[in-house]
Amino acid sequence: MSGVLSPTINKSSLVLLALCVLVLTAGRFSSFSVESGEQELDLGTGVTTMPKGGVLVDNKNNLRLEGSYIQFKQEEFIRARNATLRGSEGTFYASSLEYLFHGEQLKLSGVRYSSSNVKGLTGTNGLGLLAESVVILKGNVRSQDPQLEANTLVIDTARSQALVLGSFSYKDGQSSFRGQRNDSTLLIDFKGSRTTATTKVPADVLNRLRSYASRL
Repeated sequence: MSGVLSPTINKSSLVLLALCVLVLTAGRFSSFSVESGEQELDLGTGVTTMPKGGVLVDNKNNLRLEGSYIQFKQEEFIRARNATLRGSEGTFYASSLEYLFHGEQLKLSGVRYSSSNVKGLTGTNGLGLLAESVVILKGNVRSQDPQLEANTLVIDTARSQALVLGSFSYKDGQSSFRGQRNDSTLLIDFKGSRTTATTKVPADVLNRLRSYASRL
């Protein structure tokens, strides 16, 4: 099924895009400092480990990262377990998190997200390609508003498009879509004042966005 979603339900459709804008903007770490937690510095590698966990803060980007275990090297990476990443617009929870400064990649597993606008968004794994303005969620992707169940979701915030891959169900207001095959697809377009969704995805768009799914 394909069709156009009514502008009256546009807000709930846009929460997925808003989520990924948050990942791509607030998810960028610049300089950060340790707010709390015991540190062990390896002078040979320059890697600092916080075996009992702690808190890192990035005041420039208004980020606060808490974890039960944290390891980092300035300008190279941050890794955390049982992580809570708080930004100005919402909070991510992840069983593991890794941020790579080179290439600006944010990798998440056991993802949960909450904010005033997004309800019950979860996924097994997530990858934010910050420099490319793309976010991929894969494995048991779920959200309550809009109602989404999918295996893979690729969102391109630069073009305001989201591609659902594989079997899925999607309901936003009175419009609903369902795909029951491994090669099922749904394109959600957030451009302008209207949100459209269609199962007839142009080949160039499908090939471009599907290529990102293989990155995770």
